[in-house]
Amino acid sequence: MAAALLPPASPRIAGSFTSPEDEKSVFLSDGGQLLAAKPGLVLSSGYEVEAIGPRELRLRHPAASEPVVLPMPTAAAAGTLP
Repeated sequence: MAAALLPPASPRIAGSFTSPEDEKSVFLSDGGQLLAAKPGLVLSSGYEVEAIGPRELRLRHPAASEPVVLPMPTAAAAGTLP
């Protein structure tokens, strides 16, 4: 049986924010929309946000056996000032 063709995982991490209470928010750019990522969020491509960790965000498609891992940008890569 042929493997199912999956849509490309096109979302990218647009940025993140840590509140004074140390709560982290991550934002995804998906098809021209800016979305607050949270586990369970289903994107326009059918991928679902599976988990958000300190170093990566995992997406999973219902037809995929393995997740797509998006590394979190570092403060230096994002151009953030210390």
